Amino acid sequence: MDAHAHCCADHSCTLNYSLYKHINLPGVTCLNAVSEDVLPDVFRPWESRLSHPASFLRSDPDDPELLLTIPFTTNVTILAVAIICPEDSEFTTYPDSVRVFTNRENMDFQTAQEAPPVQSWDLLQDYRAQTVAEYTCKPGKFVGVHTLTMHFPSSYGADETNISFIGFKGTASGVVRE
Repeated sequence: MDAHAHCCADHSCTLNYSLYKHINLPGVTCLNAVSEDVLPDVFRPWESRLSHPASFLRSDPDDPELLLTIPFTTNVTILAVAIICPEDSEFTTYPDSVRVFTNRENMDFQTAQEAPPVQSWDLLQDYRAQTVAEYTCKPGKFVGVHTLTMHFPSSYGADETNISFIGFKGTASGVVRE
């Protein structure tokens, strides 16, 4: 019998693959954010993705570009990424795309703009679609990841970008990084 032969709505299949507990939250950084203090609100358990945090990640008011660096406590294999924006934000403040890099530390905006990403996605502008959307990673491209860098170059037309949740699905090696 197929090990996945049941209705996932009746089970917590997604929770088994959440990489939240493997994110080194104190090590997460974001360039061009109004405040990095909100990052623990953005990276939270999968089952909390639809909760409305008190604060969310916001770029500087005159520049929508963001550059997030997310270290993991163990090497991970990332299968999918979820990005949700605040429901009460104007849709124009949603990021329109993301460029993702693996195991590249100390990236700056110039490097993120010029280097080829491991993968990029055009992001959804519709809030309801975002709550169920997952951006699937290319097979074999996100294996052995210890650091993930996410470059959000622009929004859907506003001078700032707002993000309320970022989550990852995948598996962890279990070997803790020093």
